[in-house]
Amino acid sequence: MGAGTYRECDKPLRGRTNYVITHAPGPLRAGFEAVHDLDAFFRAHHGEQLNDIGGASLFAQTLQYADELILTQVLADFHCTKFFPDYTQDFERTSQSEIHTENGTNFCFETWQPKK
Repeated sequence: MGAGTYRECDKPLRGRTNYVITHAPGPLRAGFEAVHDLDAFFRAHHGEQLNDIGGASLFAQTLQYADELILTQVLADFHCTKFFPDYTQDFERTSQSEIHTENGTNFCFETWQPKK
C-alpha cells in the first residue's frame, strides 16, 4: 500500500504482511513494514503473490510489475479526482463478470493479463 492508504488504515489487514511504500524515515505502526526502494522490493519478492491496494500513485508505479490485474469496474460517476492508470494498451481483458448492483450502483469484476 502507499503512504496515503497506510494513513487511512487504523490497523493492518489480517492474514498478510502489510508493506507500505514510503520515503518517511521513521518507524511505522505495529503490523506494517516500510519499503523504501520499490525496485529492490520486487527483486527480493520475485515470484511471490503480492497485492497492490493503492493508492493512485502506487498503482502507477507498480503497473509495470503486474502479471495480472483484478479490477472492479464501478459503472457510475462519483466525481473522483484520483484514477487507476491507463492499462488497456499493455493488458487484455480475459474475463468479466455479470453486472452486479449494490446500493443502486452497478459494477462488475474484470481480470486482465499482459499482452504478449
